[in-house]
Amino acid sequence: MDAFLPAMERTGSRPRCVNVCSMAGKLGRYPPHMKQRFVGAVRDRDQDQLKRLVEDFIADVETDTYAQKGWPRQTYGISKAAEIASTFVAAEEYGHGENPIFVAACCPGWCRTDMAGPRAPKSAEEGADTPFWLACENSSVVGAMHKRFVQNRQELAWGE
Repeated sequence: MDAFLPAMERTGSRPRCVNVCSMAGKLGRYPPHMKQRFVGAVRDRDQDQLKRLVEDFIADVETDTYAQKGWPRQTYGISKAAEIASTFVAAEEYGHGENPIFVAACCPGWCRTDMAGPRAPKSAEEGADTPFWLACENSSVVGAMHKRFVQNRQELAWGE
């Protein structure tokens, strides 16, 4: 995000960063000790802690010990959990001060794309609604979504 700061600061209005994530990044199925590592990094506002967490996962996959250590089997989900956590850390880091940046994570839902296939229930246009809304709409409802995980214009619980 640091690379984009100069351009974001020149917008003349409250800059925004909207990360498109996935429900696969919710922590609901993680064992408590894994949830705590993600939530702890957010609480501590520590991107380096998140980086170490992902590096630990990679090392555990390489040694085939990830399952025994409690990691979920979906690499995609781990990456999305880390992306959501990183978004929350950035929201804390950049969301205050003289020119605060609005930062939120969102899930477009299961959309018909090359990755999801033709049976997904949402069109790409429908999936783009929430990210577009977060990035462009000027309202107190959107403003309240700072440091939130959002789908269908509603806040979702991430750590549960």
